[in-house]
Amino acid sequence: MQCPVCKARQPDDARICSFCEEPLTPGAGASAGESATVSSALVSDDAVPGSGGRVLLFFGALLLLLFLSVGAVLWQLFGRGEVGVSSAPVTGQPQATVVPVVAESRGRTTTEVKSSGDPVKEVTPEHRDESRLPAAPALPAGAPQGAGALALATVTIETPWGPASGFLVDDRHLITATIAIKVTEMKKRWAQEGLARAEKWVAGQRQRLYFLEKRRDPEAVTARTRLNKGIENAGLWRRLTVKLDNGLQPEDYTVRLADGSRRTVTALVHGSNYPLTMVNFSGAPLTAFAAERSRLAVDCKSEEQPGGVVFHRRSRIYTLGKRGAQLEIVNGEWVGWFVSRTESNASGRSYLKVAIDPPHAFLGGPMIEEKSAKVVGINTLCREVDSGSHFCYAAPLAQIYSEFKINTE
Repeated sequence: MQCPVCKARQPDDARICSFCEEPLTPGAGASAGESATVSSALVSDDAVPGSGGRVLLFFGALLLLLFLSVGAVLWQLFGRGEVGVSSAPVTGQPQATVVPVVAESRGRTTTEVKSSGDPVKEVTPEHRDESRLPAAPALPAGAPQGAGALALATVTIETPWGPASGFLVDDRHLITATIAIKVTEMKKRWAQEGLARAEKWVAGQRQRLYFLEKRRDPEAVTARTRLNKGIENAGLWRRLTVKLDNGLQPEDYTVRLADGSRRTVTALVHGSNYPLTMVNFSGAPLTAFAAERSRLAVDCKSEEQPGGVVFHRRSRIYTLGKRGAQLEIVNGEWVGWFVSRTESNASGRSYLKVAIDPPHAFLGGPMIEEKSAKVVGINTLCREVDSGSHFCYAAPLAQIYSEFKINTE
């Protein structure tokens, strides 16, 4: 037993402390000692790392994190709408209706949202409105002023041997150079040589395929595919050769306009004095593409012609054309007037002679005087002289109107 006052050890049956003479309560010292032992045990348990208190804290945080993760996933799947707002449509409110609308400018289908409160009409694709001016084609850098409007009137004539150019002198008449669309002996030889090359390639591919199949080479599958394409290509050359020998028909040509649309050729009218051809095409008049009358030098017959474009030495002349999708401009210099005389035409035919070297596809395109920005003629023929210089000869625009009896009013 221990004295609760002086803490001195006493016998278990003592009633009074032998040191401080305080009365002792039986069992009091034992109870205090047991309480101290239990308290120290609890304190020591909490002080040990990894004890029960920290374990409970760790598991509590883990459960909280799991709860938040599950809540985020459920919100992504089901709860992205506004809280308290019904997803059902409100009665009496016009709802948005998606209606496909055909874009007029480039023919692409776009989407327009209209209110169901307004009547929605069925929209069907319509033909492009010729009365609306289309966008001018992209011009190369440094293009002369006003070239965009004249580029609209410059068209491409697709022939079996490649493109040629033409020019709309008004909304119904298209003029091009005869040499650009005429079947000549040189073009026939070109087609025959193409057919010979195609047939030679097919013969060699047949022999190669024979040896590959004999060896059971896996390359035989690819070789057979190439052979079939070669046979098809040779057939195209063969049909073209027959067509050139028999003569082309107007429907064998196609007119491609500046906006990419096409017209079928219905007739070809060849000039009697100038080597030019008027091309008649299907469809409505091309009012949106024809150049303005003020941009056409219809009264330019010679240097002395009153009211016409006055040329001088080194006047800048340029021509327009396409060899692909890109519009090109070639510059040159005016040289003078050239008169071609024949036995049937002693007075001769006047041409504008220009020192210029455009691609062959530019034949039939317009010749434009840079200062006045007017079309003065149509490129009819180009030649290379002995000195290596290139000259083109353009029929004056006024003579073309007279040649084909086109109204100039």
